[in-house]
Amino acid sequence: MKWIVIIIVPVLVYVGLGWIASDIYFSFIDTSDITIRDYENARFWIYNIIACIYLLITGPSRCDPDVEDWIDGFRFLPIGLAYLMTSIIPVSLGATLLNFLICVIEMMIYTFLAFDD
Repeated sequence: MKWIVIIIVPVLVYVGLGWIASDIYFSFIDTSDITIRDYENARFWIYNIIACIYLLITGPSRCDPDVEDWIDGFRFLPIGLAYLMTSIIPVSLGATLLNFLICVIEMMIYTFLAFDD
């Protein structure tokens, strides 16, 4: 049961809250005058900020002090990844999938560390 939670919760948080947050964001702006690149860049930032908030919430809860020293720096990896995806790497399906996999796997690791006894 623990492994189902470790796998399902990060995916649901990343996809579900990211979808809701991007819908809210794009409902406030006029989307008729933005390019596809601007649209995808905004989506990268929204989803990666959701991942970063999740990592900040689950990270310090019950981590082992020995592990916490090196894993603290990875909490802000989604922000650096969003910068990389929006400024250097061109918009593509591969970049989107790579972003999804890195963020969700990192969220699963932090969920595992939070549930570790």
